[in-house]
Amino acid sequence: MISAAAAILVAGLVWQVTHVHGLKCAKAETVEKHLQSRYGEARVSLGVTTEGLLVERWESLERGTWTLLLRTRDGKLCVIGAGTGWRTIPLRLRGTSV
Repeated sequence: MISAAAAILVAGLVWQVTHVHGLKCAKAETVEKHLQSRYGEARVSLGVTTEGLLVERWESLERGTWTLLLRTRDGKLCVIGAGTGWRTIPLRLRGTSV
């Protein structure tokens, strides 16, 4: 199975890819539609970097795939990484061991 990141990189030939922080980027709408239609992924979490950029994690529970993206100020999404088998680790309670 080809990873989401690899598919996005290949699709970059059609997407008018740009580079931000050394990452492959394309219009957010294009990336979102690709992740939804090709992998059945949806945004499940997000956070803000110290530079004020948005990091998004997309995931498909049915297919077991995930994609980590950086959203730029000019409306592009950049692929940080992608793969399978993402696991969320519960936060440890204070004073408990791992």
